[in-house]
Amino acid sequence: MIRYSSIELRFGSRRLLRNGELCLYPGCVHLLLGDSGCGKTTLLRALAFLHPVRGMHCRWGDMEVTPEMHAGVRRTQIAYLTQEQTMLQNEGSLQENLELICALSNVRCEEEKRNALARLLGLNVEWDAAVTTLSRGERQRYGLLCACMKQAPLVLLDEPTSALDEEGVRSVCRLLEHLRAQGHTIVLSTHDPRLYPSAQYCYSFVDGRLQKEAVGREEALSSKTPPVQTKAPLISMRVLSRRLCQKGSLVFGLCRIAFLCVLCLFPLLEEALFAQAGDA
Repeated sequence: MIRYSSIELRFGSRRLLRNGELCLYPGCVHLLLGDSGCGKTTLLRALAFLHPVRGMHCRWGDMEVTPEMHAGVRRTQIAYLTQEQTMLQNEGSLQENLELICALSNVRCEEEKRNALARLLGLNVEWDAAVTTLSRGERQRYGLLCACMKQAPLVLLDEPTSALDEEGVRSVCRLLEHLRAQGHTIVLSTHDPRLYPSAQYCYSFVDGRLQKEAVGREEALSSKTPPVQTKAPLISMRVLSRRLCQKGSLVFGLCRIAFLCVLCLFPLLEEALFAQAGDA
């Protein structure tokens, strides 16, 4: 388990988070939810030791991560993909960028692993092509591939589906399941309800504090290494209702909840219709 505590975040004179605490579990996806500007990106940067936070403590298992260790832990133990994919260089080919990222992380750039991740993400590219030739959606999926090639225990993703279509979102969900099965700890910020079913835990920004919910079984809260589930449960309606009704009327919140329920159930209905058509 990775535990961050005493997190105080500010943006200028505005306090974003006070006395925040996160417990992150292996083989689990942790969502960060909140309105735009609430501090999700700043928090991810703090978790990656890129945003200095005075007084923040981090325990990685039984080890206390001191400030002197931050750079080394970030380089080898954390994969962080920003919304702008800043880990990518605009110069050089896709393969050259990938090899550079692996070299900086002290891991081998294996062709077999690269190709397997590309298939998982639906990324069909020429590896000797320049990074600048990628579309926005391809660049986002390529950034995800690069982050996974680091083989880091902690994976931080900031709005990983912001530039993706429906098929791209499904590929990200497949990638999250793949990372979970390998025991990685994943934290992602999102406004995309299509990612909710992939999560086991949810942290919501509410009035400058983090509120934690276990989406799956409550027993997982006290487990250091919760079992990997074969199928991620749907995010609880209690989390959704509080998230959606923070602002606006109750009727508006209920309408949005109904819309999200339909959105989550649509792929299942679509599969059932296709199966029925096939039988006919």
